[in-house]
Amino acid sequence: MVDTLNDNGWLGEIDVVVSGYLPSPQHVTLVADTVARIRQTKTISYICDPILGDEPKGLYIDEAAAAAIRDTLIPLADAITPNLFELSWLSGSPNSPDDDPIEMAARLATPIVVATSLRAPDEGQLANLLYTASSTAGNGGKTWQIDVPRLTRAPHGAGDLLTALFCGHSLNGQSAPSAFAKAVAGVAGALEASENSDELRLLPSDAAWLDPEPLPMRHG
Repeated sequence: MVDTLNDNGWLGEIDVVVSGYLPSPQHVTLVADTVARIRQTKTISYICDPILGDEPKGLYIDEAAAAAIRDTLIPLADAITPNLFELSWLSGSPNSPDDDPIEMAARLATPIVVATSLRAPDEGQLANLLYTASSTAGNGGKTWQIDVPRLTRAPHGAGDLLTALFCGHSLNGQSAPSAFAKAVAGVAGALEASENSDELRLLPSDAAWLDPEPLPMRHG
């Protein structure tokens, strides 16, 4: 597929690569090789959604594939979008209630980390965190946090939508905090419009997620 894109002159038109579910080390290698191939001729962004697992199930891909994502793709990425379990696993943390998600994000040495489904002070809420690493060695990164209601039943695909929205808003020239705020608000709107559904109802709710009003955000 990549060769076909290249043969038709389309590979050079790509501005960003987004990776998601990669069930084997071979899939990871393909993504890494493709990103490196495009970067030989132009500057592109690479966003990695490290789909490894979730609480309470743990890993739901092969551990060798998860390790390949951690060791190969995370260092290549300009931004990653893990949930709490994935952030903990990638950073080598035991995922205890005392873990600091900011410290875990900083441990990954990725320029931008958008972490979802984090613990919030209010048990009825979940936190979303944006961490941007400092370009100056020895200085801590900057953080922004948005809390959203914890749903007893959430449709599938919220993480995928957040990654897509963050990517889209970033490509449209939004700063990382603005893209983060719009992405979280968009997902919240889509979830509200998809109540009692197993899947996100994106077409009927496009007004809620295309260009929503950002939710209140705390800057650390």
